Amino acid sequence: MLSKVKIVGAASLLALSIGAQANVIDLYTTAQIVSTSGQAVNSVVSSQVGGAGDTSIIGGFRDLIIKETVDGTGGGTSIATMESFNGSLTFASAPTVTAVGNLQWDGDDSGSIETLDKTGMGAENLVIQTGCPTGGCDRFIFDVLSSDFDFDFTIGIYTDDDNWTEFDLEATQGAHVSEIFFSFFENSATCGAINISPGVLAQRCGGVGGNQVADTTSVGAIQLVFNIGALGTTDLDFKIGAVTKTGVPEPSMVALLGLGLASSGLVSIRRRRKEKALLAA
Repeated sequence: MLSKVKIVGAASLLALSIGAQANVIDLYTTAQIVSTSGQAVNSVVSSQVGGAGDTSIIGGFRDLIIKETVDGTGGGTSIATMESFNGSLTFASAPTVTAVGNLQWDGDDSGSIETLDKTGMGAENLVIQTGCPTGGCDRFIFDVLSSDFDFDFTIGIYTDDDNWTEFDLEATQGAHVSEIFFSFFENSATCGAINISPGVLAQRCGGVGGNQVADTTSVGAIQLVFNIGALGTTDLDFKIGAVTKTGVPEPSMVALLGLGLASSGLVSIRRRRKEKALLAA
């Protein structure tokens, strides 16, 4: 999945056809908020929203989880929040606060919200669904609306407890649209590797040997974890649009960022648009 991720983070362009709900991972139109207000440092706050009929969220349910790891005031009075509202997801921590945000799509949690259920959605087929192009969907689209700092994050796809793939990525500040191909998650060649390419910190896979990857035609859960790393980023604020998926766009619309995994890579549409504008001038 990957090269300089320019804050993929998070997670995207509205579905090419909003009516084709199969293209949707999360439109962030179902309101939800978690906050560390009144909580001790290192405590975890979480909530679940959705329902079987909520077609704006893949699998019908979304979990938001946030943990404040550092509060520079010493008194636990500063806060961190994560909120879904009106088509976007925001993450914000106070100037003295470092926090980790966790976004899970793993179906209806009958037990602990904080525990990822790797088979919770059943077997969602991200590739072949009504609403995808004739050849099937092949990538996530992330529309990053704003970000004031660089930070690291993890994205994972899980088929079950043994078959899954996670990538740790570096995100950079600023607004842009980026893409992550499903094929990255099914490539076992770099399982266990670190510093795979610029912006790609690590890849982890499931199974006893650590080389069993996710099957994107049978997905039980998807997860994003923001602000990972030993230190994390203090006073971090970002905002992302809907997380969706689609097929291959027009070649003229894309500029590969050279992620270093075969011929695939994260794509920055915004960068290409700027180049075309300069040429036209």
